[in-house]
Amino acid sequence: MPDKRLSPDVPEKLAHTQTRFAAHIRDPQHNPAPEGIEARRMAIYTELFFNSISSLLAGTFPVIHEILTEEQWQQLVRAFYRSGQAHTPYFPEIPRDFVRWLTESTNPFANKPYLPELAHYEWLELAVQIDKSPSPEWQPLPENPEALLAGAPRLSPWVRLGSYHFPVHQIKPGHEPKTPDETGHFFLVYRQQQPDEHEEVHFLSLNAVSALLFASLKDKPDQPLAHTLAAIGQHIGHQEPQALQQAGIALIQDWHRRGIVSGYQTSHPTTHPKKNTRKYP
Repeated sequence: MPDKRLSPDVPEKLAHTQTRFAAHIRDPQHNPAPEGIEARRMAIYTELFFNSISSLLAGTFPVIHEILTEEQWQQLVRAFYRSGQAHTPYFPEIPRDFVRWLTESTNPFANKPYLPELAHYEWLELAVQIDKSPSPEWQPLPENPEALLAGAPRLSPWVRLGSYHFPVHQIKPGHEPKTPDETGHFFLVYRQQQPDEHEEVHFLSLNAVSALLFASLKDKPDQPLAHTLAAIGQHIGHQEPQALQQAGIALIQDWHRRGIVSGYQTSHPTTHPKKNTRKYP
């Protein structure tokens, strides 16, 4: 019987063919197709792959897709596709690589300096939507303000903070800023579980101080709220600590109703409020 074992150079040839195939798919103008594949079939593969990526990105970044002309959109997607910066095999994660590429690369459209920030803003919705973190356990906050200040608010894992120089939430065809604003723009993007187990993604606009509060809670999750607010007051030069505490408590309570804050933890576990098994605020 003939020896059916592969010759030692077969895996190497296969790898070489696959590399040339992928290179041609990404950039057919500068990489010849591998030998042995009909040109017509290769053209179909090339168009199919590119259209799949273009459609995925258009759905994730609808504002960018609407702002750019079709030629500009094709140019942008082709540049990303050609760069080889899509490191993930999972389609829902490709937009993340697109945002990273757009942020780290030279903006192909000098007259649209807001493009990287707008891409990040649009991507946050998907990032929160597909977050695989376990459903947070919802827990009531203490009614006593002193108890709330003594504990550390616990953030839901289904929340992201976006900070931008451009007014990304206002950008649309006919309204494209050329220079960044003097003040920043801050947003919380969060996923909220409804009573019927349906989940919705929401955007919440913040000011610089509330954005700092969220960032501080995330950076130091075990720090009592009173300490966090005191540090913020010192940082911004606030002269009325009691007023800042009242505003901070009101903000935490609002975030709790929205599901941004899922509960709180105290330094005294024995006095920890009883958990509520509800999964929604």
